[in-house]
Amino acid sequence: MDTLPHDDLIRVVVTLWAIWHARRKAIHENTFQSPLSIHCFVDKYIAELEQTKPNLMQKQAVQTMAPVWTPPLTGFTEINVDVALSKNSNITVVAAIARDSAGVFLGASAMVLEGIIDAE
Repeated sequence: MDTLPHDDLIRVVVTLWAIWHARRKAIHENTFQSPLSIHCFVDKYIAELEQTKPNLMQKQAVQTMAPVWTPPLTGFTEINVDVALSKNSNITVVAAIARDSAGVFLGASAMVLEGIIDAE
């Protein structure tokens, strides 16, 4: 596994999986598949996997737009706040973190609140 290129390893694993599946169907369901149908399935499955890979251009765009923390003026403290709402219940979590102008962590706080359905 360590010596195979990634694309070849994917092809080997998908092929073994398809053969195992065809063998299981033959043994347990008495359904037989031709080698050509197994080969076509492997090619189609790998082609669909390729479509799920992110574009190299999209990946580069995400890397260049990484967020950068802007420190506050000297003598000031920046407090960042975030909220998370549960989809399944009326529970909300509020968190805050404080940093000084050098980026030194000053403190943090989090609260769990019930009965709130709107972040604002």
